[in-house]
Amino acid sequence: LREAKRIAPPASGGKVDSALAARLDSATPGELIPVIIEFNLPFTTTLATNLQTRTERQNQFNAAKSQIQSLGVQPERDLHIVNAVSAKANAQTIKSLQLSKDVKRVSLVPILHTVLNVSAPEIHATETWTKIDAAGNPLIGYGRRIAIIDTGVDYTHPALGGCRGVGASAGGGA
Repeated sequence: LREAKRIAPPASGGKVDSALAARLDSATPGELIPVIIEFNLPFTTTLATNLQTRTERQNQFNAAKSQIQSLGVQPERDLHIVNAVSAKANAQTIKSLQLSKDVKRVSLVPILHTVLNVSAPEIHATETWTKIDAAGNPLIGYGRRIAIIDTGVDYTHPALGGCRGVGASAGGGA
C-alpha cells in the first residue's frame, strides 16, 4: 500500500494547487519541478463513441500539449485517462500556465512512499514469514513460480498468446 497526500485545492481561485504554490516560493531559478497539468478539454479517447470524435479530441489534446510546450513545459507522459500530462517546468513557466485557456489545473506531483508496516500485514505477509517448509526452511519463495494477475490486462489478447496453451506468453502456458 502506498500513502500520498491528497492533492490540495487551487489556491485562492487560481489554477495552481496550494502545495505547488508553496513549492514555487522555494524554487531556485531554472529548477524543474514535476507537475501534473490537467487540460480544460473534453476527455480524449476513452469516452468518445466514434472515430471522428476521438480523432477531434486527440487533436485538441495534442494542440493543448503543443501550446504548453511552447511556453517551456517539458511533457514526460500523456495521461489521457485524467485528461492531463505529467511534465517538468520551472516556476516562471508554471505561473504562466495560469493564463492558458487550455489549462484547467496544475498540481505538484505527489511523492509516494511504501509503508511496509501497513502493507505487509494487509497481505498477510507477516504470517507467512514465520512458516517453514517440510525441510525446515523458511518459506521465502525460493524455487517457486508465482502469478500476478492484473485485472487491467486483457489476458486473452493475442499479443499475450491468448494465455492458453502452447505459444502463450504467460509462464508455463497457463
